[in-house]
Amino acid sequence: MKRLLLSLTLAALATAPGLSANMATATAKTEDTSRNPRHATLQIPFIKNIGQADDDVAFYADTFGGAVVVKKRGDLELLVPLKKTGQAVIGESFVGARATSIEGARPAVTKVNYFYGSDPAKWQLGVPTYESVTLDNLYDGIDLELKAHGNNVEKLFHLRPGARPDSIRIRVTGARSIEVVENGFLEIETNDFVVHYSVPLAYQVIDNERRPVDVAYRVTGDSYSFELGDFD
Repeated sequence: MKRLLLSLTLAALATAPGLSANMATATAKTEDTSRNPRHATLQIPFIKNIGQADDDVAFYADTFGGAVVVKKRGDLELLVPLKKTGQAVIGESFVGARATSIEGARPAVTKVNYFYGSDPAKWQLGVPTYESVTLDNLYDGIDLELKAHGNNVEKLFHLRPGARPDSIRIRVTGARSIEVVENGFLEIETNDFVVHYSVPLAYQVIDNERRPVDVAYRVTGDSYSFELGDFD
């Protein structure tokens, strides 16, 4: 069976200057707080919205540096706390995409309770959490899996045989500039901080063997996509 996996890590939620977070770092001009580097690999569960968040929210993960929000329409929001101005929002929408479903995958042990006021009828108890969130058939033959670790948000595009990776295009809002820097990272600059997306990785599974595939970012205006080398 032949499948293609395209992986990248976003560290948009780290707000400490120079913080190393595995493959990516993010620095905020308005923050200067220290973090524990071990937090970078700690898995953060996604919380299902059963009424404790806005109606358009499906899932969210509260990382050490902020929150990643998965909207019911399939868009993503990264809420980055800022010391002086509250928070900044970076939005991502998948151009031409429409997920058939957005589901939590692999239930986590953690359960979350929300106590609003003194009326127990308004409390949310035992809210389920998940190790990842999947957006099924985001593009034809392409599923997206989201994971959160420490300050990182990881995107895993799973491509079934016959799927077209060039159909993936992601529009970014809330950014002043987007560019591919010398080391192959994707750099997104806002008015308050700089975000780095890790160098993308891709491999194909053929007969249970992983075979690497060349991949790089391509930036067009306010969007980014991927250029892949030869694959079967």
